[in-house]
Amino acid sequence: MLIDPDSPVITLAGWYGGPGSLGFSVGTRDFRKHFKPLEAPLREARHLIIMFPDDAHHIRVRVTESFWSTARRLKSPRIGDWMRRRGDYPWPRGRPPKYPAELITGRGEGMPIVLRLMREGPRP
Repeated sequence: MLIDPDSPVITLAGWYGGPGSLGFSVGTRDFRKHFKPLEAPLREARHLIIMFPDDAHHIRVRVTESFWSTARRLKSPRIGDWMRRRGDYPWPRGRPPKYPAELITGRGEGMPIVLRLMREGPRP
């Protein structure tokens, strides 16, 4: 269920960057359509919030400069922990899990930008 019916649902893919480095990758289409318009506030905030569907917690994830050019990845050890607990990691080579997520933008200056992972994930 969406928190805000106006919020878009995007797809995040699992990302592996070597031992101990797991996170989410944002696809080109979702990046261009939904993240590029948020570039100014996200560059200023330098982070966004990820809410996990099956946990009562959320994390702050740093949005790096490379996110805007070549590496559209959101990385955190806690993302990796979450994937492992769910049994989503390791995944078959070349077939990372995909997760639907609601992109919630604040309705005023200084409001956080949130990615809320939805319960139905991962997608094939």
